[in-house]
Amino acid sequence: MKTSEILNTLNQENKELEFLLPDGESITGDLHITEIKNVNVDSTDCGGNTHSFEETIIQLWLNEESNRVADWTIEKARKIFDIVGAQRPYLMDAEAYIEFGDSNHLTSKYGFAVKDEGEKLVLQLEEEKTVCKPRLLHEIACC
Repeated sequence: MKTSEILNTLNQENKELEFLLPDGESITGDLHITEIKNVNVDSTDCGGNTHSFEETIIQLWLNEESNRVADWTIEKARKIFDIVGAQRPYLMDAEAYIEFGDSNHLTSKYGFAVKDEGEKLVLQLEEEKTVCKPRLLHEIACC
């Protein structure tokens, strides 16, 4: 999902917002969006091919020492995105990811899909597998 798409999604009517892990477990508790990162990636793959691309990383943090359960809504998320966007312009064509980890889940970068379930908007986190880019791009193995 592109950054522009998640921003457009947050411009709809206010609804409950839920974050689901790939196994369907809801991330609940004292949950925070702690940071939104503009990331510029310059890399070289194992075949010697260079790549440059941008990502937006939305970092979620769960305060496991708290008994509080945060209420998440589109409006709450939109306010955070507005604060961040006023400081740093978003990379609108960048792929957006959610980064999350806690004591039960290793910190990972997840892709995500948006599901509108009427009165609730669900962000379904999806595992991102590593790939060999030369094989992916050229259908050959390189190393």
